[in-house]
Amino acid sequence: CSAQAVIWCACKRTSATFKDSLSFNLSTMGEEEGDWNVTIEEWLLAEGQCVAGALASVTDGAMYAAAPVAAEEGWSLLFKESYKQMLAQEDGTEKEETIDESAILKTVAEGKRPAQGLWIAG
Repeated sequence: CSAQAVIWCACKRTSATFKDSLSFNLSTMGEEEGDWNVTIEEWLLAEGQCVAGALASVTDGAMYAAAPVAAEEGWSLLFKESYKQMLAQEDGTEKEETIDESAILKTVAEGKRPAQGLWIAG
């Protein structure tokens, strides 16, 4: 597998040297790993440093695996379908805008700052 992905990790502590997201080549992770949800749980949560983690495509920002696996808690902590949100504008007014977290995640994976800010699970 030569696709690229982004890992998101919600951490219990912050560190100037810790990167909250990183891009990598999936071929380094071996397809024999099986269920990506379980792999994320093992790699990111087992040590107790992260409370949730997800794997998303750099192509469109869509998440396709999340942990903790039990009761799909990872999904509830890190993902929300597109929704409307009132956002402050430069002129001091507010405007209703659609928040598409997959598109925002794609922007971040490209190394850019999202115009609407960073929104994870609402």
